[in-house]
Amino acid sequence: MWPVVDAEEMLPTTYKGGPGKPKKLRRREPDEPEPKQNKRQVIKYKCTKCGEFGHNNRSCKSTTINPETHNRNV
Repeated sequence: MWPVVDAEEMLPTTYKGGPGKPKKLRRREPDEPEPKQNKRQVIKYKCTKCGEFGHNNRSCKSTTINPETHNRNV
């Protein structure tokens, strides 16, 4: 039904991009060194109720209140 044409046979594209967000970093050469990674600083919470590090006012289990830290906003 279609007419015969003297042309090269059409092929599909060689590269198809995958779905989703593209990779963040480029692919490195085998002899290229790895980049230095920035390490995040560990956040130390200080309780405003007792003044100790490692927790905040909401999760404080101390029964005593440190007056220096409790009235720091005054």
